[in-house]
Amino acid sequence: MLSLAWHTVRARFSSLVGTFVALGLGVALLAAMALTLVSTLGGPGTGPRWYVTPDVVVAGATTVSVTTGSGDDRETETVRTQRSRGLPADLVDRLSAMFSSATAATTATAATTATAATTATATAASPVRMVADAAAYAVVAGAPGDTVHPWSAAGLHNYTWVAGAAPRTEGEVVLSGPTAHRPGDQVTVLTARGAETFTVSGVLRTSAPAALYMVDRVVTDLAGGRIEAVALTAGPGESVPTLADQARAAVGVGDGDAVQVLRGNSRARAEPDPDADRRETAIALLSATTGLAAFVSIFVVSGTFTYAVDARRREFGLLRAAGTTPRQVFRLVLGEALVVGVLAAAVGGALGAMLAPRFARWLAGTGFTPSDFTARFVFWPVAAAFGVGLVVALLGAWLAARRAGRVAPIAALREAAVDPRPMTLARVVVGLAALGGCVPMLVAMSAVHSSDAIALVLLSAMLLVVACAMFAPLVVPPVVRLLTAPLAASSGGVVLLARHSAVTAVRRTAATAAPVLVTVGIASATLTGFGTLQAATQSAAHDRITADAVAVPGGGAGLADPTVARLRAVPGVAAAIPVTEDPVYVSAGGEPEGVDRSLRNRGGSRHRARPSRRRREFGRSHRHGDDRRSGRTLEAG
Repeated sequence: MLSLAWHTVRARFSSLVGTFVALGLGVALLAAMALTLVSTLGGPGTGPRWYVTPDVVVAGATTVSVTTGSGDDRETETVRTQRSRGLPADLVDRLSAMFSSATAATTATAATTATAATTATATAASPVRMVADAAAYAVVAGAPGDTVHPWSAAGLHNYTWVAGAAPRTEGEVVLSGPTAHRPGDQVTVLTARGAETFTVSGVLRTSAPAALYMVDRVVTDLAGGRIEAVALTAGPGESVPTLADQARAAVGVGDGDAVQVLRGNSRARAEPDPDADRRETAIALLSATTGLAAFVSIFVVSGTFTYAVDARRREFGLLRAAGTTPRQVFRLVLGEALVVGVLAAAVGGALGAMLAPRFARWLAGTGFTPSDFTARFVFWPVAAAFGVGLVVALLGAWLAARRAGRVAPIAALREAAVDPRPMTLARVVVGLAALGGCVPMLVAMSAVHSSDAIALVLLSAMLLVVACAMFAPLVVPPVVRLLTAPLAASSGGVVLLARHSAVTAVRRTAATAAPVLVTVGIASATLTGFGTLQAATQSAAHDRITADAVAVPGGGAGLADPTVARLRAVPGVAAAIPVTEDPVYVSAGGEPEGVDRSLRNRGGSRHRARPSRRRREFGRSHRHGDDRRSGRTLEAG
């Protein structure tokens, strides 16, 4: 039967082109979206990018856990934070004392931390190099990166010089390439202390995240004495597991939950993840769009195969009249669907694998994902898209072939022109179930005022599209008569035949309209949902901000302390309230959930947060007790 199906496909290839194209594009869309989604999720075995050369890294915890229940019902939910906790102030001293049994080389000391930048120590048997890494906010126009690290931390990863040398004084800075700045240039560095002028001492190229580098004392001051991590490199003859055990002994029991000792690929957990928010947003939206792509592909492909089989009922009737059994007709249709499905799904999978990297680059170019985001080839998403396309093709052909194969020859010939029973029991049940599922979705949407409403909008739209498609045979005749009423008086025979064909062949008309229904319905629901959510978000922000004017940074991530002081000194400003935001994790339904908590009006709050020293300034001017809302925005550099 497969051989006969292959010959039938070859003989009727022109009539099957539409089915082939629909299935191939559906699988391509699904494969491209699945590959992009899998690439955002990453994979195991990803090594560090910043802490590349050290063998062991001691860093603050990068997770928040919430434990609920007790005994056998005890459960712990853990999420990763964007930034690690700062190390205890005395931990660097304890590590330095442990590895300085013989000699101690260079030590840089901060006011609040005995060792705040670099400490190189050596045991009598084997030297151990120790580097304490710190980070602070710093931006230079025309150079990548928004953090500054001590120059001693530059050796934690590989780099090559483009030009210049290491910084030697407190007024020098090393930049990461690519940049047009060269050694000797005077640049303005925006930090928490304000705008300061530095001299470029060098430019380097590295595969690590872009950053600025200054002498250790300057970075220690900018970071407020906070130590991000301590990197340990074993000397010749020193084993890495032994070095890690010694570091754990120095950490002690009291700091066990707040400090982690990492080696191997786990060192990457000590690195900050500035793109975490964008990555989480990308994962959420790509998950929704991948599901949407699967829904559209399934809907369009199944409808296309159903239409292709229904359009050939006259042919099947002739085959039945010639003595073909219903089982043979059934197997013939499934054989054709298998041949077309395998070829189209294979082409679609290859096309999706080629489109995924281009789609990923487009997402990165628009800022939707991190700038270095790329889509890599993974076999199982492509195989899954291939399998989904093939199964959908066979399922669509099976449903139509079962109807075409079990009718009498004369009835089949008659059904080629008229659909006597377009609404089946299955259509009614599925349509009512889809409509019933929309009711709680619509009720929930009215109570949700966040980005979570978008998922409900898409799900509701898909259910409504399914319901409309199921009840299309009831809606098609009156809609066709209404739309073609102005043309009914036409004397042309083409219009008359097209009108009556659309009304009588209801299933074929419904199958033709299904892709259009999906496209218009989903697009309309998505645009309307996003527009409504954006308007609600802007309205909520307008209600929260009661200041007459808002000062925001014209460049960089926040306003410096001197800028805040100058805003307070502006004549006519009765109050200038600095607003600092920092992530706070609270228990929500037994799971840790990150929220941005403002560090103003925190009276009575049980939560504590550390200011990040990146500020947004809200200026409020009172005129005779008038508390008016204004849309004015001031830019401050």
